[in-house]
Amino acid sequence: MGKLLRGIGGFIFWTHERGTWQYDVMVGLILAFVFFTPRGVFHDRPQLTESGQVKEMRDSEGKFYRVEARLIEGTARSLEINAELVIEEVIGRPVVIRRLQPLLDAQGKVQAYTIWIQEKK
Repeated sequence: MGKLLRGIGGFIFWTHERGTWQYDVMVGLILAFVFFTPRGVFHDRPQLTESGQVKEMRDSEGKFYRVEARLIEGTARSLEINAELVIEEVIGRPVVIRRLQPLLDAQGKVQAYTIWIQEKK
């Protein structure tokens, strides 16, 4: 019984030397945990947007969003694809961009985009 408790204590306190079979088992268990644990177990989702960066609005044409320009610009993808990704992350459903209109400041620089969407069914 004492030998069993020492073995368990060795695993808990990591006292085994490198190259021993106990050390290899511990490393294997850690790697199995890292690679085989589903992401959903930790409820971990990347947060691309912060509060206020994407605002939902409605008009006679339907639902639209006001998205800060920095969220969808600056990558190699087109604006429509980036806008779809941002809005899909916010609402949690796939969408199709119907129309995208830039909002300019007094100097003509794009500050935000107004994006009309249609949800995919």
